Amino acid sequence: MVVKALADVARAGAGEQSWSAICAQVGSDDHFVGTRDYPEELVGDLVAAVAVALGASREEVLHRLGRHWIRYTAQEGWGPLLQALGPDLVTALGRLDGLHVRVGLALPHLRPPSFQVVDVSPDGLVLLYRSTRTGLEPMVCGLVEELGQVFDCPVAVTHDGRRDGAAVFAVRFVPAHEVLTAEQVVPS
Repeated sequence: MVVKALADVARAGAGEQSWSAICAQVGSDDHFVGTRDYPEELVGDLVAAVAVALGASREEVLHRLGRHWIRYTAQEGWGPLLQALGPDLVTALGRLDGLHVRVGLALPHLRPPSFQVVDVSPDGLVLLYRSTRTGLEPMVCGLVEELGQVFDCPVAVTHDGRRDGAAVFAVRFVPAHEVLTAEQVVPS
């Protein structure tokens, strides 16, 4: 599913034909099955090629992929599981491991990450992320930011290093007066 979501990111940023060219560049066809597990090397090569096509860094592409992942999985039929995570962002983040257990029933090859919410305060929280995959911290930032939008709780997310074998993310709740409107982001 990640490769198909990455294809969406590439097409949105570089045009419909870009994905076929990107796949040819890394020596692959452009027909991916959503439920199949692809080699990490291929996925890494695709991310790098998408970055070149978009004129972006690998980190920017992963961040975009994280944001898109939430919308993509909802469109692919996993939306009810997202809704079942809870009534708010903090609860939802705390239940992500349970969601991955349920998804694993349908996708037995899944090697899901683990998320742990710690240090919750009125201003934000700390999120610990563990995964067998490396280098996906920018994707996690995008995921959490988009989940914040889903739960009407805008957040700013930064990767703050590692602790006890986990990547540490500071998740700051963004007060309403700091949220920019589309008009403020893109001047007319």
